[in-house]
Amino acid sequence: MSKIDEYVAERSKNNPDFAKLVEQENINLEVAIKVRDLRENMGMSQREFASLIGKPQSTIAR
Repeated sequence: MSKIDEYVAERSKNNPDFAKLVEQENINLEVAIKVRDLRENMGMSQREFASLIGKPQSTIAR
């Protein structure tokens, strides 16, 4: 277990709100990775993908 994992586990024990935030951020990261993989599998640039879904390119970059 890495130091950051130890820190998150310890802090999560003492603060349920922190544990919820960490879980939500993990979900957000998983979604972001899936979106990137989908875009790359479609052979699209960020700009092309953003145009397809009606969002600015900066949103895709984030």
